[in-house]
Amino acid sequence: MIFTLRQEAILREVRRNGSVKVTEIAAELAVSRMTVRRDVAALADQGAVTRVYGGAILPRSEPSPRTEAPVAYDRGRAFSIGMAVPSRSAYYRDVIEGAQAAAQAVGARLTLGVSAYGDDLPQVERMLASGVDGLLLTPLPQTLQSAAGAAWIRELSVPVVIVERRPEPAAGLDHLDCVASDHVRGTMQALRHLVDLGHGRIGLLACPTPTAPWIVRGFDIAAEILPIASGAPRITEHAFGDVEAVDDFLDAMAATGTKTSSM
Repeated sequence: MIFTLRQEAILREVRRNGSVKVTEIAAELAVSRMTVRRDVAALADQGAVTRVYGGAILPRSEPSPRTEAPVAYDRGRAFSIGMAVPSRSAYYRDVIEGAQAAAQAVGARLTLGVSAYGDDLPQVERMLASGVDGLLLTPLPQTLQSAAGAAWIRELSVPVVIVERRPEPAAGLDHLDCVASDHVRGTMQALRHLVDLGHGRIGLLACPTPTAPWIVRGFDIAAEILPIASGAPRITEHAFGDVEAVDDFLDAMAATGTKTSSM
C-alpha cells in the first residue's frame, strides 16, 4: 500500500489511539476537513481504517488499544449500534426514530435499551455483551457529573457518541462526539410563533429536567428581543406530579390575564 504523508499521519494517530477525529487531525495538519475526509476514505478503501461518523477507527480485524483482545467483526453481518436512552416518550421518540432511520439507511442494526431514568450500566453492559460495534449513549446527568461515571464512559470498549447531553469539559469526555437538540433555538422559535399569532403575555412552566435550563435560557433570550410582556407567571423548578404547583401556576395565569404558556 502507498500512502501520502497526510494519510500516514492519520494512520499513525489511529494506531496510537484506536481512533481519529476529522476536526482534530485537520487542525493538526493545517488542512481542510474535506481533505482529511478524502484521505480517510482512501485509507478505508485500502482496508487500513474503518470509517465512522466524524472520523475513523482501527479495522475490525485489528485489536484496539482500548480493549484487551481483538474485536471480532464479521463483515457478512450488519454493523450493530446500541442506543441507550432514559425514555421512549416525549421528544426521545423522535430521537429514536431518527436514529433508526439513519441506521436503516446505511444497513446497520440498532439495538435499543431504555433505562427509565434508572441505572445506565446494566443496559449498556447487555448491549456490549451482545456484540454491538458502537454506542449512542444518553447518560443520566448524575453519571456525567460524577468522576466514576465519566471514567466508566471513557473506558467503554467501543466508539461512543453522547446523545442529548453536553458533557462539561471537566468530565474529560472531549474526545467523544456529542449531538443534542437545540432547545434554546427551539424555545425561541416557539415563542416567536406565539407572538406572531398575537400572544404577548406568555407564562413558563418547566420541570427540573436536564433540558430545562436550555428552555429557560431560550425563553429569557426571546423575552429580550420579542414584544413579550413582563409579569406573566413563571415556575421553572416544580417537581413531576406536583399538582399543587400546577394549580398555583394556572391561578397565576388567570390572575395576570395570561392566556398562553410554554411548558
